[in-house]
Amino acid sequence: LAQRTADGRILVQIRSLVGGALVANLGFLNLKWSPVGFAVVDRTAQSPMANISPLIGVLAENRSNGKRFLQSKLVSTGALDQNIPFFNSKWTLRDVTVLHDTNGDGADTDPAWQVLAMRESDEVVQIETRLASNGATDSNATVLNANWDARRLDSALSIGGGQSDDIAVSLRNRSNATRLTHIKDYGTNATVINIYP
Repeated sequence: LAQRTADGRILVQIRSLVGGALVANLGFLNLKWSPVGFAVVDRTAQSPMANISPLIGVLAENRSNGKRFLQSKLVSTGALDQNIPFFNSKWTLRDVTVLHDTNGDGADTDPAWQVLAMRESDEVVQIETRLASNGATDSNATVLNANWDARRLDSALSIGGGQSDDIAVSLRNRSNATRLTHIKDYGTNATVINIYP
C-alpha cells in the first residue's frame, strides 16, 4: 500500500495464498492522495452481488483539498466500483475495516465499509459505517468518550448474542495510558465487553 504505480497511483498488489503467484496490481487515486489503509469485501454466495468479484477499498486523504475517500475496485478486473466520502478535513482518519453483517440476517448480504476517525477539535472518536452496495450511511457511532484514543478497528461474528456483527476497537486512555479492546454490538451500539491486556 505504500508503493506507487508508474503513473503515481497508490498500488495494491494481490498474490495467491498458495505459492504467492501474482494475481493483480491495482492502482488507486493519484499522487495527491495519501493512503490510510485498505479492506476487502468478499462477495459470498448469499450476497445479492454474488456474481461480482470481491472488492478492495483503499481509504485515503487528499493533501491538496482535505477530502477523504474510500475508493473501491473490483479485484477481478480493476474496474472502479465507487468513490465514497468519509468524514471531512476536521477529522483524522485512523483505520478502515469491513462489517460483513449489518442487518443481522446472518447471510452477509449487506456488507459495509467502516472508518475509524478522531475529531481534531475535541478528540472524540467515531466510527462511520457506509454500505458497500451504494455508499449510503448506515450509522455513525461514538466510541466511549474523549478520554480514549483509538488506533485500530475490526469486526467479528457476534460474541454477545446479537443479530449483527460486533465491532472491536483498540483504545488507549489519554491520562493513564491504560489500553483496552472495546467490543460493542453493531445493531444496538451496546457494549459487549471491555478486554484489558
